Amino acid sequence: MKKIIFFVLSLFTLSVLAFSQSPPPPDYSLSVDKQGVGDTVTITIESATVNSTNQYPIFVGFSEPAMVTLTANDHEYSDGARDVFVRWEGDLTGNENPATLYIDGQKTVTALYVHGDPTPTTIPTPAPTPFPTPISGTGDVNTDGSIDIIDAYLIAQYYAGLNPLNFQESNADVDCNGTIDIIDALIVAQYYVGLITLFPECQQILTVEVEGKDPALPNCDGIPRIAPPGENITGATRFSYNQGTEVHVFILGSTPPPPGTPWQSASFEFEGETGNEFYIEMDTDKTVKVIFTTYLNPTPVP
Repeated sequence: MKKIIFFVLSLFTLSVLAFSQSPPPPDYSLSVDKQGVGDTVTITIESATVNSTNQYPIFVGFSEPAMVTLTANDHEYSDGARDVFVRWEGDLTGNENPATLYIDGQKTVTALYVHGDPTPTTIPTPAPTPFPTPISGTGDVNTDGSIDIIDAYLIAQYYAGLNPLNFQESNADVDCNGTIDIIDALIVAQYYVGLITLFPECQQILTVEVEGKDPALPNCDGIPRIAPPGENITGATRFSYNQGTEVHVFILGSTPPPPGTPWQSASFEFEGETGNEFYIEMDTDKTVKVIFTTYLNPTPVP
């Protein structure tokens, strides 16, 4: 019993020391360099553009994880010669251009250029590296209907490996960083004594997968789009949203298919259903798939 009292007092002491402090933000950064003459590499971050012609590498810092779009621009000389983008190297690989990259740490990318028009090659893009799935935390880890110092104490016990009774893990990660640690206990203690009124807002990830896309064929049955952020879906990617955000995926517009030649049609698949439009509530991490079907007008190609 004395040990438990001492542990609670120690937790209160840590809470008081941390009341006016926040844990240091994680280091999220992107460094972009280029190899070969080339032209510029444009970095687009939620409609804000970073574009440099002289100073490389380009360095961009972020306060939280973010999705960026990288565009490698070719350089054309007055005599018609060109410096042509070939591929990405580093934390982004392959030859997709523009290409998207999820910044969840320190990322380094190099754009490789060659002089002249290279022979087109297809460089396979490896599967994306999985990243931690944040747990939505409410703080009420013993599910008694209130958030109090007992919840903070139970989180501290869990962090110390003591396996507390009636502990709901899904409610414990209140800073949404993917781990349950002493910082979560301190945040709950701060909330209990009234020094904060809200927990950090959780981010949920929407993963967009693409199946069957042939870049050589026209997509005549509309362009797949997503809002927010309000952009076309050009390949597999991920988007980060505040918990509870409603996301709209839909097919926009269409063009008549060329007679007698192959063409493609796009649709969405979400939670076992297929359609041209879905409204997705981001209450947890979710996945939506864009499926391209190839047709030889007017008969589908197997």
